[in-house]
Amino acid sequence: MKNVLILAAGNISNKLSFIKAYYASPALIPINTKPLILYHLEFYNNFDCKIYLVVNQRDVQYIEESVNLREFEYEILGVPDSHGVNESLEYALSRVAGGEETIVNLVTTIPTEFPKSKTVYLETEPTFNNDWSGIKSLENELVFLFKGDEEKHMSNAFIGIFNIDTEILRQIIGKVENQSDLLEVIKLWYSSFPEEFRYELTEWIDAGHELNYYQSKLKLISSRSFNAVMVNESGVLIKSSSNFKKLKDESNFITAIPSDLSIFFPRIIEGFTYDSANKRGSYAMEFYGYPSLAELQLYWDLKDEVWDRVFADLKKVVSQFRKERYSIGLGAFNDFYTGKIEQRVSEFYQSLKPDLQYLITNDLIINGTNCLGYGKLKDKLFKLKTHQNE
Repeated sequence: MKNVLILAAGNISNKLSFIKAYYASPALIPINTKPLILYHLEFYNNFDCKIYLVVNQRDVQYIEESVNLREFEYEILGVPDSHGVNESLEYALSRVAGGEETIVNLVTTIPTEFPKSKTVYLETEPTFNNDWSGIKSLENELVFLFKGDEEKHMSNAFIGIFNIDTEILRQIIGKVENQSDLLEVIKLWYSSFPEEFRYELTEWIDAGHELNYYQSKLKLISSRSFNAVMVNESGVLIKSSSNFKKLKDESNFITAIPSDLSIFFPRIIEGFTYDSANKRGSYAMEFYGYPSLAELQLYWDLKDEVWDRVFADLKKVVSQFRKERYSIGLGAFNDFYTGKIEQRVSEFYQSLKPDLQYLITNDLIINGTNCLGYGKLKDKLFKLKTHQNE
């Protein structure tokens, strides 16, 4: 069995200064309302490997309390005091037993393929930047370029993922002098055991640099089971679905919005089209790249004054909508509110494991407060909606 060390010790303020976060651990950097560590656990739990999450000791309790990681198989290792990523790696390696191979993955890089034996991964396209480390091939030799070097050179960025023989890693980790750059480990590996070393090029989904963060968010936009969503290089969101009737209704709805309300919706760039061969519909629309309210609420540490402004703006939006007096009728109204909710809850219920379906069927105790279950609440809520519309 292989060991996977996900290195997440450090401080987020040293990574993404523009995120005003509640937390310090880079494991909790949000990507589309999901913390980074969930992407790693979801990926590596599909393979036969032992997963270790390496974080600062002071962050262990907060991570365990803030993120639901119970469905995954992993072990968390708290580093007492680390002066750099290589020191954290050495500490973790001393506490991991077994495993002929060790996969090392910086938490700020989301994996896209399972790392092969004796392989280090570099970004596919060469870049001209000194904000990250890189490797370039020169006359059949590899040249290692470290972040912060005074001179800039074109190279393939080292993305922070490699798979190495565990015994080799144990031999070289204690010889590393620069504790702050993981490329030091790769350089020692290459110089000491060249026959055990190779590299491959791959896509880099990087959440650790401001330059790449928002591009990575675009690559990881979530899609529901029946549709697919992508954002192209021009910032246009393209949505396609096998449920083409629903998609056509969405496109028609946005197109029909009154002009004074259209500012609150993304613009339709290309209207609905139907691919009869694949039985899928699609349309293209403007993409809003800034954080959603859900992300701000879950992960950002915002002052009360900011939230006052948010709700004041929301009140203005609702007031603007109330000026429109067009009636869609009671049937359409109930279908929009009750029908849609029933459908979404049913889909969620079916996706749950049997031992978790009580979340929908039973009453719950949340933070010591007894709360009615959905089955009891829905009749009261739906009746209230109907009466309000009448």
